[in-house]
Amino acid sequence: MGRSVAPEMEGTMVTTAKECMTDDTDRMIESVRDAEALALESVRKFVETVNSIVVDVRDDRLRRKIIDAGVEMTHHFVDASSEFAQKIVAAASDAWAAPESSPEPSE
Repeated sequence: MGRSVAPEMEGTMVTTAKECMTDDTDRMIESVRDAEALALESVRKFVETVNSIVVDVRDDRLRRKIIDAGVEMTHHFVDASSEFAQKIVAAASDAWAAPESSPEPSE
């Protein structure tokens, strides 16, 4: 049995659903931005910590290697977070664009 919506409500429901999807997308984008900012701040603190601990080393390669590993790890985290958000937004867009698959009621 198909859904029945009063004709005067149909446009309102579509507009409301689109607004909700837009709000959800905006929240997702904001979450990704927050995660990126947090990741950047974490890298800064990590570099400060490494620099404060590895100060007496004459060969800078060890310090650089540790910092590079931390930056690479953070880069992977941000990439994974962004990719996840993109997949969620794409899935929501696909779900919104897909025609309703429920059969029409027969009379």
